Amino acid sequence: MFEIRLQRCDDCGYVRAPEAFACPECLSRDATWTTLSGDGTVETFVWYLRHLDPHTAPLPEPPYNVAVIRLAEGPAIISNVVGVAFGELAVGDAVRAAEDPDVLRFTPAR
Repeated sequence: MFEIRLQRCDDCGYVRAPEAFACPECLSRDATWTTLSGDGTVETFVWYLRHLDPHTAPLPEPPYNVAVIRLAEGPAIISNVVGVAFGELAVGDAVRAAEDPDVLRFTPAR
């Protein structure tokens, strides 16, 4: 089963990424690993139309996007949105974590 897990502060509830020794909001050292919903929103993105370094592997075939996804629980992470063609992605689009065992990717939440 695929799931996204991040630390949630036991004192203030702040969900943090990346993991940290103490909560950046209240400095508490008490945290629990929490399973997140996988829902998010595209905050910004860029399309790559060719490989910047063709010797780096593995990379998706161009064009591909790199996006900042704001998770429903709060943190923003860098990933990409699959299942969209060039020009179909927009800021504010709802996305959902894709079932990919190797890399955290997102798909449109349609």
